[in-house]
Amino acid sequence: MTSPTALRLPLTVLALGLALGACKGKEADTGGEPDPYIVGQIQPDGGSEAGNVRFHKAFGFNQGEVFIAYISSNPDATCENVAQYLRVGSAAFDPSDMFRPDTCNMFIKVSQDYSGGIDYSRAEGDASIDLVGAGTSIECALGAGDWELTTLLEDDPDPDYYYSGRWWVGNPLTYRYTFSGGDGEDYTLDMELAQLDGGYVHESLEEVRATATVSGSMPAEWCEGLASTGLF
Repeated sequence: MTSPTALRLPLTVLALGLALGACKGKEADTGGEPDPYIVGQIQPDGGSEAGNVRFHKAFGFNQGEVFIAYISSNPDATCENVAQYLRVGSAAFDPSDMFRPDTCNMFIKVSQDYSGGIDYSRAEGDASIDLVGAGTSIECALGAGDWELTTLLEDDPDPDYYYSGRWWVGNPLTYRYTFSGGDGEDYTLDMELAQLDGGYVHESLEEVRATATVSGSMPAEWCEGLASTGLF
């Protein structure tokens, strides 16, 4: 189970170019905000709160055979903010423009064999080593809350931004990815998520799996800023 935030934080383990713009999504009936491209829900086992998937923005970059992408629930997310959030060793960064309460965001890293795309699926009960799933981190800001500059442990050397509500982080166990594009061009991300492994990483190391009902397709813009994150 991995988290992009943990590239800077000791408690979480790990980690799409320009804003997509409201004109690229279907305009919602009220408020003028575009509808999200991909919707669904992630329900941790035994939990009373579920994370809503409402993917508005996606940013990606590939170099060699490595591909990374970041997908945000917030229409205000930008390539610049995403790159700063993911950058290894960066200072505390307020990610309010990338997250929304009660929603999930997603980071994906394909560490090898990305050449113009990838078509990969994993069935329920598959016990083989899954490097693609291990490179995915889904972060869910559950329930009401906001971002606070604080420390979680007394011996943390520096404060960072943490969500004040419950924070579930996981990676997919049963899923499908079909991605295409890159090398300076935009991407298309098509996915299905069914079962996830994870936990409330700010509370304990106990495993808490989740059921997902997520599927759909969305564009991701080429984000050259991701090249400076230290993830390649």
